[in-house]
Amino acid sequence: MPNEFTATVMTRHYEVDRMFRGELWVSGYPRNDVLVHCDASERKTLRKQIGIAGDNRPVILYAPTWRGSSKSQKFDVVKLLSDLENLGKIENAHVV
Repeated sequence: MPNEFTATVMTRHYEVDRMFRGELWVSGYPRNDVLVHCDASERKTLRKQIGIAGDNRPVILYAPTWRGSSKSQKFDVVKLLSDLENLGKIENAHVV
């Protein structure tokens, strides 16, 4: 489970608390934790890999997600282009 709140909600919603009396391991999101919980050496390596080594400006990661299926949602190209245009206006930061 990513956090205590999600653990509580999920165990109640799926009634896991009625079947399982043990403890849940709250461990975070493996795919996201590396972005937030890395040390200086890892940040330096990552900055080098994406071509911004030696530049300490903040990095903004744009990683939109979609829910549902391709049948239930249409891809909004206009919104995507608008988001990218607005992100391009941000000064003193790297947008990746």
